[in-house]
Amino acid sequence: MFNTKRLILGVAAAAAWLLMPAVSMAIVAGGVHDLSAFAPDGGVCVTCHHPHNKTNTRLIWNHGASTAASYTWGTTTTLAGTNLPTNILTWDGSTKYCLSCHDGSIVTGTIIAPSGTPGYGSKISGSAQVATAAGSMSGNHPVAVPYPTAAGAKYNVITTAALPADYVASPSNVKLYTDSAAAGPNNKGIECGSCHDVHYSGVNVHLLRDTLGAICSDCHSGK
Repeated sequence: MFNTKRLILGVAAAAAWLLMPAVSMAIVAGGVHDLSAFAPDGGVCVTCHHPHNKTNTRLIWNHGASTAASYTWGTTTTLAGTNLPTNILTWDGSTKYCLSCHDGSIVTGTIIAPSGTPGYGSKISGSAQVATAAGSMSGNHPVAVPYPTAAGAKYNVITTAALPADYVASPSNVKLYTDSAAAGPNNKGIECGSCHDVHYSGVNVHLLRDTLGAICSDCHSGK
C-alpha cells in the first residue's frame, strides 16, 4: 500500500539535507575562510574538505599537514597546573587542522585532492599566524588541553589539576570538545574552535563565539 505519510517525511528529510550545504556555503562564502581563490574548481569548501579519498575520515580534511615536528609553549604547565601538550599533530583534536594553515609552515592552498594539485597562494603571516613554522606556540592561549573540571581528570593522557578558583564551572558560548578516549564526565577539552567558529560567528570579530570583551569571562570569572 502506498504510504503517503512516509513519502512526505522522506521528501522533507531529503529537502533538509539538500539545504544544509547551501546554508553552510552561504555563511563561509565571502568570509575570511572563503578559500575558493585557492581551489582548483573555485569551490568554497574544497581547500579544507573533500568528500572522497582522504587519508583520514575525520573532517574529511583536505589541507596539507603542518611541517612542524612538534609544538612548544615557552613553558610546560599552565598556572592551574595543566601540562601543555607537544603532541598536537598526533592526536584527534581539531587544533592540528587549524595549525596546518595558521602556523605558517605551508602555503594556504596546499591540498590533497585532486591529487597532484600544486599549492596556491602564500603562507599565512602577520596577525593570522598564531604559531611559527618552527612550532612555537609561545604567547598563545593553550589549546589541545583539558578544561580543568576535576582533580585527577585525564584528557588525551594529560592529567589536569583540581578546578581552580578563577574558573567558572560551566562556560557559556565557548565550546568544549569531547575526547572519546577519556573516561567519565571530565573529558572536555579546549581547542581553537572553543573560542572561534571557523565557519561563522555572527557579527563578532575574529570569528569569535562571543564578543571580544566577554569571551574571556565565559570561561574565567575575572577574579
